[in-house]
Amino acid sequence: MGVLTACSPFASTPPRVVRRVIPTATPAPPPPPPPTAVPTPAPPPTIALDTTEVKRQLLAVEADAAKMRGLKPKRPVPEHFVAQAELKYTMGQQTLQEYTPEMAHRDATRLWLLLLIDNRSTDFRQMEVDFAGQEVLGYYDQMKKELFVRTDGSSLSPRSKETLAHEFVHNLQDQYFNLQKLLPPGIDHDREMAVRALVEGDATVSGIFYAARYMSNRDFSQVFAESEDEIAPPVPGRAPVYLQQGWQFPYRYGSEFVLALSPPGSYKAINAAFANPPDSTEQIMHPQKFLAKKRDEPLPVPLPPLTDTLGTLGAGWTFQETDTLGEFDLQVMLLENYVKNPQASEGWGGARYALYTKGEDALTIMGSRWDTKRDLGEWEDGLVQSFKLFHKEGALWSDRGRFFGEKRSGDQVVFVDGTDGPTVQRVLDSLKP
Repeated sequence: MGVLTACSPFASTPPRVVRRVIPTATPAPPPPPPPTAVPTPAPPPTIALDTTEVKRQLLAVEADAAKMRGLKPKRPVPEHFVAQAELKYTMGQQTLQEYTPEMAHRDATRLWLLLLIDNRSTDFRQMEVDFAGQEVLGYYDQMKKELFVRTDGSSLSPRSKETLAHEFVHNLQDQYFNLQKLLPPGIDHDREMAVRALVEGDATVSGIFYAARYMSNRDFSQVFAESEDEIAPPVPGRAPVYLQQGWQFPYRYGSEFVLALSPPGSYKAINAAFANPPDSTEQIMHPQKFLAKKRDEPLPVPLPPLTDTLGTLGAGWTFQETDTLGEFDLQVMLLENYVKNPQASEGWGGARYALYTKGEDALTIMGSRWDTKRDLGEWEDGLVQSFKLFHKEGALWSDRGRFFGEKRSGDQVVFVDGTDGPTVQRVLDSLKP
């Protein structure tokens, strides 16, 4: 059974799993990216729609979804009806305004150095513009506290009704649990992924239950027949594996997490999870670690400053950003590089990276901690196995302009990747055993 819902989680643009960073210092401007020409299309003509029947159907969907979810609306939510062309145009323009070429270039550089994509020139900005509004049937904007509904005719299709139930649950979540408080500015990447999985998992499962309870057998079949195995919205086929997996993670893993918390139709444990949400993708992927009497909480991962007075990197290097990486990220890192046992990422205790740049040169350092020495050893073995397709010379591996290696340092496995081999080696040599 699957859901064809495609929503933008609580905002008016698609989620960007590549953009969440937490600066710990004021970063210098990133190096100029290659020219990126994204044409600005003309606005589509405004289409007058008779929304009388749509409004009636929408009110019925909202009432049924609230009854099914067990949360009575505290206040009405403003609804807006938008044609597909207008929705795609609006979301595309917002992407162009909010996601600069510099941001997209830095994202590509970071993910390339973390071995999560294999091409530094991947144009995330163009990819997002192409995808904007493509599969979105509706979304709840947590900033405006408004619901936007894609309307292609004078009535709602079964797919649109299921999507509306999903999005209206987001509105209920916001009214009862405050989504902005759950996902504040500056939240770290891995915790954000975990909280989004709870929020999207709840809405996805609720959409399924709504469809099963309130739709006719014919309409229910129409909603799910096209995608029996897909519980997450589709993504562009040319998107890198990491982006595809990251886009679908909150829906797919989130739904499994929610169902692990509570049997179908029961929401007490789910409401309790909103009051004390998960802290890591590890807890989402392994619900027993969330449900345990003593949760398996993330460990801090200190990284050595590489641009301090000791000058490990040398002159001209500038710190750009740092953030956490979760079990999800490390698992995809192994999968992306053809490791046969991606379960080597299990036993994750915590992980963090930092990005530094010097003109077009860049370097990342990533440290990871593990629950046990055995887990640490398995991860190190898996990490080294992920290098097997690359060329090795001396202590470093190389691949089309990036040079990388790993080293145990205390209770961490440290991975360093950069565009200058001697600099990478110098950083590795500076780490204490």
